[in-house]
Amino acid sequence: MATRWGICGAGKISDDFTVALKTRPTEDHQVVAVACKLEDAQEFSRKHNISQAYGSYEELARDPDVDVVYVGVIHPYHLKACKLFINAKKNVLCEKSLAMNTKEVKEILDSAKKNNVFLMEAAWTRFFQASVQIRNLLSWEYIGEVKMVRADYGVPLLHMSRSDQKDRCEGALLGLGICCLQFISMVYNGEKPESIQASGTCLETGVDETLAVILGYSKNRMAMFTCSAGVELHSDALIVGTKGTIQVLSPMWCPTSLVVNRKETQQLVPEPSLSLNFTYSTGKRCEIEEVRQCLLKGRKESPDTPQAYTLLLAEMGDEICQQVGGVYSQDCQNMATRWGICGAGKISHDFTVALKTLPAEDHQVVAVAARKLEDAHEFSRKHNISKAYGSYEELARDPDIDVVYVGVIHPYHLKACKLFINAKKNVLCEKPLAMNTKEVKEILDSAKKNDVFLMEAVWTRFFPASVEIRKLLAEGEIGEVKMARADFGAPLFHVPRSDQKDLGGGALLGLGISCLQFISMVYNGEKPESIQASGICLEAGVDESVAVILQYSKNRMAMFTCSAGVHLHGEAFIAGTKGIIEVLSPMWCPIALVVNEKVTQYPVPEPHLPLNFTYSTGMRYEAEEVRQCLLKGLKESPVTPHAYTLLLAEMEDEIRQQVEVGYSQDCQNMATRWGICSAGKISHDFTVALKTLPAEDHQVVAAAARKLEDAQEFARKHNISKAYGSYEELARDPDVDVVFIGVIHPYHLKACKLFINAKKNVLCEKPLAMNTKEVKEILDSAKKNDVFLMEGVWTRFFPASVQIGKLLAQEYIGEVKMVRADFGVPLFHMPRSDQKDLGGGALLDLGIYCLQFISMVYKGEKPESIQASRVCLETGVDETLAVILKYSKNRMAMFTCFAGVQLHNDAIIVGTKGKIQVPSPMWCPTSLIVNKKETQYPVPEPYLPLNFANSTGKRYEAEEVRQCLLKGLKESPVMPHADSLLLAEMEDEIRRQVGGVYSQDCQ
Repeated sequence: MATRWGICGAGKISDDFTVALKTRPTEDHQVVAVACKLEDAQEFSRKHNISQAYGSYEELARDPDVDVVYVGVIHPYHLKACKLFINAKKNVLCEKSLAMNTKEVKEILDSAKKNNVFLMEAAWTRFFQASVQIRNLLSWEYIGEVKMVRADYGVPLLHMSRSDQKDRCEGALLGLGICCLQFISMVYNGEKPESIQASGTCLETGVDETLAVILGYSKNRMAMFTCSAGVELHSDALIVGTKGTIQVLSPMWCPTSLVVNRKETQQLVPEPSLSLNFTYSTGKRCEIEEVRQCLLKGRKESPDTPQAYTLLLAEMGDEICQQVGGVYSQDCQNMATRWGICGAGKISHDFTVALKTLPAEDHQVVAVAARKLEDAHEFSRKHNISKAYGSYEELARDPDIDVVYVGVIHPYHLKACKLFINAKKNVLCEKPLAMNTKEVKEILDSAKKNDVFLMEAVWTRFFPASVEIRKLLAEGEIGEVKMARADFGAPLFHVPRSDQKDLGGGALLGLGISCLQFISMVYNGEKPESIQASGICLEAGVDESVAVILQYSKNRMAMFTCSAGVHLHGEAFIAGTKGIIEVLSPMWCPIALVVNEKVTQYPVPEPHLPLNFTYSTGMRYEAEEVRQCLLKGLKESPVTPHAYTLLLAEMEDEIRQQVEVGYSQDCQNMATRWGICSAGKISHDFTVALKTLPAEDHQVVAAAARKLEDAQEFARKHNISKAYGSYEELARDPDVDVVFIGVIHPYHLKACKLFINAKKNVLCEKPLAMNTKEVKEILDSAKKNDVFLMEGVWTRFFPASVQIGKLLAQEYIGEVKMVRADFGVPLFHMPRSDQKDLGGGALLDLGIYCLQFISMVYKGEKPESIQASRVCLETGVDETLAVILKYSKNRMAMFTCFAGVQLHNDAIIVGTKGKIQVPSPMWCPTSLIVNKKETQYPVPEPYLPLNFANSTGKRYEAEEVRQCLLKGLKESPVMPHADSLLLAEMEDEIRRQVGGVYSQDCQ
């Protein structure tokens, strides 16, 4: 099929690219859509006869008919555009330069790798026939060993509106010099130069007008280039070898003639169908065809311009810019860290005051967000902040923010952290990071997945007094530490939320965390061997006072007391074999130490506004730690690493368990909350099956159908509280833990991706999708979104199937030599069963049961060969299939499926010592005959009539989902993703042999 292109941008370069595409055969290349401002896109589409015109790039990203997107916007917008399309699983050809600097290039390359899509920087020069000839000549050593390369490119550009504008990222290097640089890199086969020397002249706007660069390579090889956006240069290139020279005549960036040892050769490009904006732009047809060939071969990068070359170009560009002083806004390494403040409460106020004690060239607060816009406005006026938002989502979308300080109360930390982390924001979150270990792990996993910096704001650790403590301990000033003690008590219950369980009140999370982190710091993040805790709780279930003893290895101890009801001394001490370190009150924000009876003061700066809490300007130290970590490219602080944060949560959970304090977030033993996608027969049966399980374990909280009245009727029948008239509404429901997808299989891909992208766990009816390609897309999406996914092969979870697994593991019937299964029932009275566009046919409706049974018996092994035969209806749907599968070690399997007549519908496993028979119905078995002995495995009776046999047996797959979720698994070990993929591959092979093709098989 033709490669279907989408065009991002309707400017001059996109115009030329589209003209170049039209020089290629239409059976190979088609432009199906363009996106820009809607009026510009419509004008572009009329000019180039393109069927779809979009007014946003997001619409283009969602177009299912686009195979690859050409990104023709100006390069400051490449990062955002590339990531948009890559995250939408589109292949991308992006105009050079790929991005503004190495950091952005790496971000794009990482995104392409993560999403498993093709990506290429449009270094079009490399694909001209003249360039191909150059590479051939060099590989043949036609001119001997290359010793020197020179290239020049200069044209007057400064009359163009954006060419002298730094914020539009123009200039000689990125506009012209990149062509010289990539040419040199091509000649030297992607080798990194040993040295770069650059000199340039810049305009008053800071844009580089002219550059001259010398590159030194190993073995005394050289290269040089000059580029100018102010004057015309020869714009040719020369390669000098030990046996001759290759001259590339102007224009060297789109070469059509070479002079090799004084002999000239022409390599012309086709004439355009429309006028071009740039010289020889129809030569882009060469890079266009390269993309197609790579896609046909399943490659994710071009061998002629691999991603390693792209990265090298960016690194060389950065070095040149640094030497000539060319810095763009994207090169923010030495710019101020730009903070966004989440929450306009007391702690956020103090943190912002603390930030103002640091140099403005290092730290700037650029935005604040609160749940009420008026609160954000008031906060911004008080602190002179330019932007105020009435929602945290707006703050997350602000491109000018480098890091967000999360100052909301801790029950909301999980939601807030994930919002900002998923928006690729770095995060400093107030302590405690979350309500329990489970939530902490979720936040840490999200930060790791999104590759952002995250730190729990354990501010005590960054005070100069704490730095001194760590130094003294490392130097052995007080010998071996034997005991640590800390106390923190302050009357809190006049504060409205402090005695409210749903708002995270209590002594431990409010105060005790400061003691616990102090002890953990002293013992260098070591896990205690034992914890003993005792506490006093209010009637509300909130802990008022807690006393804790921690036992460490080598007979070392720690203890702390915290109280939200009375004042305590608020100090700490560390006892060692050679002395004592006392931390005077307030130990949670220390400004004085007594070391072996000697007092040292560590004052903090005075605030410019009144503070709500003691010595809050000390928050400046944790803010500076964040900045230093970001400058070093770290994703966690070495002073309070993620492992420490996780240990704190684990210790807090253990203490709360002992003193019997539980929050609503401690939901490990809560019911799994199901959403039902579709109101059809299979969804009815599944819901009936769920009701045979304990209500404390499983609850159906919502149902969705394409028509609201169908969903409402379904909800009434099954006593479900919420009914939605669209699947999108179900996907947005925060009360749904897992979605059962009961739509027909042609719609599985779309439904699965909808719920998976909404971070819902999914149990999808079999078959998971229409073919291997769709299955891979669903599996990749589940992996990317870090959610649980299982194909609803319910047969595997029946007690009879579990018993089969045990018998085979015990080799009860010896070595299995043959498996047979049959499944045939008249289906064609059902409206969709003979309709190809609705996924009808014997294999996907019936044969999948036989195939999965065989695969289960042979433990997911791939067969060595498959032979298939079929009988088809006039509609092209398979009525009957007979399949033979050959496995290693002369083992066999066979199955028959028939959508026209009734078969025996049983199965048999034959081994060297006996056999296992599965009587009908083999797809939902309730009895086994093992060596002639029959055993029954009945399923529960339904509370409503069922549509299909033994459907209450779906309870077993539902319980498997719950157990997997409780264990934090992302796939079932009984029906793993690999098995789903193998089933799809075998189904595809069977259909290939018998000629069964659906519209989804469009590769």
